[in-house]
Amino acid sequence: MSLLEMLQNQLAGEPAAQIGQQLGTDQAGAQKAIGAALPALMAALAGNATKRGGASALANALERDHDGGVLDDLSGFLGQR
Repeated sequence: MSLLEMLQNQLAGEPAAQIGQQLGTDQAGAQKAIGAALPALMAALAGNATKRGGASALANALERDHDGGVLDDLSGFLGQR
């Protein structure tokens, strides 16, 4: 399973409904937006990672600012917004 598929699975169902509520749309609309946004975000990250120093900068940002815990309770995170 690819990283993109894993992220799409994490955002399916209740998380998509919560995102839809925050965006003023339904779950199906949110799922469609997620399906369009994730590949674009992944492509942008990949593009940045291929630039000189980009991979290192990305790794440093992840280490400094993100512990991955948001994926452990995605619904809780989305409910806070």
